[in-house]
Amino acid sequence: MQFFKNHSLKNYNTFGIDIKANTFFSFQNEDELILFLEKENVANTPYFILGGGSNVLFKSFFPGLILHSRMEDIQELSQDKESIILRVGSGLEWDKFVEYCVDNSYYGIENLSLIPGNVGAAPVQNIGAYGTEADEVIEGVSAYDLKTNKKVYLNKEECCFSYRNSVFKKPPYKSYIITTVDFKLYKIPPHKRKIINNKGFFFLRYAKHYKELLIDFFKAIKTLKINVKKRAVSVDYRLLKKLLENSGFISLKKVRRTIINKRNSKIPSPKTIGNVGSFFKNPIVDLNLANEIKEEYSSAIIYPLNETHVKISAGWLIKHTGWLNKQEDNVGLYKDQTLIIVNRGNATGDEIYNYSERIVESVFKKFKIKLEREVVVL
Repeated sequence: MQFFKNHSLKNYNTFGIDIKANTFFSFQNEDELILFLEKENVANTPYFILGGGSNVLFKSFFPGLILHSRMEDIQELSQDKESIILRVGSGLEWDKFVEYCVDNSYYGIENLSLIPGNVGAAPVQNIGAYGTEADEVIEGVSAYDLKTNKKVYLNKEECCFSYRNSVFKKPPYKSYIITTVDFKLYKIPPHKRKIINNKGFFFLRYAKHYKELLIDFFKAIKTLKINVKKRAVSVDYRLLKKLLENSGFISLKKVRRTIINKRNSKIPSPKTIGNVGSFFKNPIVDLNLANEIKEEYSSAIIYPLNETHVKISAGWLIKHTGWLNKQEDNVGLYKDQTLIIVNRGNATGDEIYNYSERIVESVFKKFKIKLEREVVVL
């Protein structure tokens, strides 16, 4: 248990902004949290629940209380032949948990390797990457309601997961401080699970699986793009994910290494330059608007969603409003990765926010699309 007054948050946010909070409390277990809350009337004071600081932008001095989990235990709740359910402390660094799962041959979150932040942020943000989202493996969330001083548990359905969203972002649930998250991981590779779950005789199960694999292969070939100038090859990552998982040709550790190398090539480490990864969400837009953009810009990056809406790449929108050429002394975009705003060393929270606001305005002016920030602004 740690309690500080006028405490610097520079080491608790990946933008590396040197800002202070009036009070700061961290806890290593639930008992420490409950003991503290019995003495402090948190509900009537401004507070913020801070994890790894990889999704927050502090604009100025925080006048209230920062609550920070350092719960890092991994507990086995149950297992059977196919799966295992783990209860994980909210303060554990997310990638350490992914590494633990890969080392123990537990399948399900390897594609989420190297995502910054702590385990407690996974259900709040419904983190995702390379065709995988956290809600696919989350079974439930344990939390403590700061308003009622009661323990609560929300199962997967009650968490109301959607794209980069959950019930924890809604006002009635913002008083919940997450203590542990339950994950269901698999002990059997995806391709073997699929074959087992197919109906029919042994031979027919395999035949059906490899027929689907062949269809996905040809679908992936159709999305293949070769850029001779950049010597780059790209394929729809969702189809590529299915092929890699269902072929069974690549080991779990190899998948993790591939993802890490991919992320390192595109996303800078906060240890090198301050950033929070993707600053904006990929906006969901009406299909008609997307078609209008596609007619004018054949290079527009659009992802199918449903019959009436699609997702369009926020990075592509930003790039085509000329922001790569609008770097400033203290803040800018990371190389050609237009979703990432970086602190060049001495930027204030206000400078970063104002820079992002100008990006939002210019994208709306050109494309009539309002970008939404992934980052929490305080």
